[in-house]
Amino acid sequence: MTTAPASTGPLYVPAGTPPSGLPGDRTVRVAASTRRRVIARLLDMLVSLILFMTAMTPTYGFVFLAPDISPGKGMIATFASFLLAMAVWIGLRVRLVARWGCTVGQRLAGIRVVRYEDGTSPPDRKQARKRRFGSYDEGGRMTQVFWPFSDVWIHTRDKELGRCGHDLNAGTIVVLAQAPPPETGDGAPSAAASGPRAQIWERRERIRRGLLGALLAVLAIVPFAFIYTVSRPDTDEPARKPEAAFEADTFYPDETRFENQLGDRPVAYTRTASRVLNSAAGCLAGAADPRAREVLERARCEGRIEIAFRTADRVLVSGHVLRFPDAATAATVERDLPHTGLRFVPGGSIKNPGGASIGQVGHRKRYVVATTAASPKQKDVERKVKDAFMLIHAPALNVIIWS
Repeated sequence: MTTAPASTGPLYVPAGTPPSGLPGDRTVRVAASTRRRVIARLLDMLVSLILFMTAMTPTYGFVFLAPDISPGKGMIATFASFLLAMAVWIGLRVRLVARWGCTVGQRLAGIRVVRYEDGTSPPDRKQARKRRFGSYDEGGRMTQVFWPFSDVWIHTRDKELGRCGHDLNAGTIVVLAQAPPPETGDGAPSAAASGPRAQIWERRERIRRGLLGALLAVLAIVPFAFIYTVSRPDTDEPARKPEAAFEADTFYPDETRFENQLGDRPVAYTRTASRVLNSAAGCLAGAADPRAREVLERARCEGRIEIAFRTADRVLVSGHVLRFPDAATAATVERDLPHTGLRFVPGGSIKNPGGASIGQVGHRKRYVVATTAASPKQKDVERKVKDAFMLIHAPALNVIIWS
């Protein structure tokens, strides 16, 4: 069975219709099959995943490089990245269908969205938006919803051409991609392109699909590779390059006075103390209580660096770098050792009356970094302590990653 919008318009035939017996003096469009629609939708879902991962990559990097960030803020950043990726994806779908008559997945699957009235032109933006943002069929059921596979099965209600309710309302149809018919000059319908002209178009279209598919594959690999690189667990395999020297200047800035910056907020530091205790005894000497000493002794701590800073806002920062036999042991110490288990290098209590303090223990490879910051009572003390802590703790961990 065939369908045409008018006696002089294009002729539409169901998916799988053999070419024999079709008229050669009119444009004939074959409806897209369910198989091609599913392939197109899976590829479009891959595009949406790439957009999400791309939006998440800087967010993930920030969370990874700022280990003191709260789980709630991390979830907010993830949700915001998801909404951004979905907004860009939907915008791209509307724009691409209006411009080219297809999404990325539809292009790779070899199908197109065209105006039902002429069978060749892509829908305009109004029609594309109408297809994307919901419409209803004659029974009052919503046919275009945001669930990824809704229209993939809803189109089967039309047993002939597979038009969804949003296609009927927007005046569109999904068909197989084919060479556009030649221009007649008088606006009258013409026969479908054939012969060398159609072969040239098909060859160029295959090249474009191949290039688009290769680009999609590269874009799919990059964000996953970045996140895998920064989040894969450490192994006990031998290092491919010698470890950096176990010195304070390896993990912290070597200048006595320096400045680190968080966004538009610089923090000025002065190093007030620094010592390397490259032995198990020196490592145990940093324990502030018997429990911490037991953890370090059980883990066979090999050495410790202790360092202290003072910021221009009178925040005191205490830092320790502990070295262990392997990464697994360091991970255990990170879990069992609180930052208060190591002595506060500048001396005295870290709990200043009316002030604030913050600290954390983290590990990279076979090293554990413990940092504590404390401040007496002052204006905006919570922010100042947090900034002073973060800009010493996170860079020390990052140095270990790349060293």
